[in-house]
Amino acid sequence: MNNRGSLKKLTFVMMGMCIFYGATAFKFPVTAKTVDPNLTLALSIMAGIGLVGGIINALLTSPMLPANMAKTRLIISLALMESAAVMGFVLRTMGAQPTSVLPFFIAPVIAIGLLILPRALASQE
Repeated sequence: MNNRGSLKKLTFVMMGMCIFYGATAFKFPVTAKTVDPNLTLALSIMAGIGLVGGIINALLTSPMLPANMAKTRLIISLALMESAAVMGFVLRTMGAQPTSVLPFFIAPVIAIGLLILPRALASQE
């Protein structure tokens, strides 16, 4: 079977995307807009579910799984964790204060760096 994608490269790209979303979001001017608290709560919950789901999925991915199954599960974890950064970006574009959305960008990068990057570097591709 031809293996075309590299989990190592994908992991670095996804970390870069989370950083890119954060860097772009903080370039927006700070305005006095208020974001609907219900919408902020809903997006925060969705981001939390994505982040926690990605962390749990990454922790449950063991080296004993077949290589293609482990790679698929780690890719799903990357996508779930990146969703948190996207939710933070959406909140920031709607006018949320920069300090309130900072965890949306920091948490995924740390989680990817601690949980997925070591497994991606150790994978035999």
